[in-house]
Amino acid sequence: MSKGIKKKLIELIKKMPENSTYEDIQYEIHFLQKLEKAEKQLEQEKTIPHEIVMKKIREKIKRKND
Repeated sequence: MSKGIKKKLIELIKKMPENSTYEDIQYEIHFLQKLEKAEKQLEQEKTIPHEIVMKKIREKIKRKND
């Protein structure tokens, strides 16, 4: 994203309700950080397709049950 972190946070806080708590703000910041990290991973093709993840989960469950 092209905006600086400070500007993003100011915009975020302005959009939040007046009675927002520190915890509310921290949650939103954490959520934004996770979204940005995910976007970077997508751009860098560092993601695992859903089908492969599900296959690995099924294999792990099968091994556990054997």
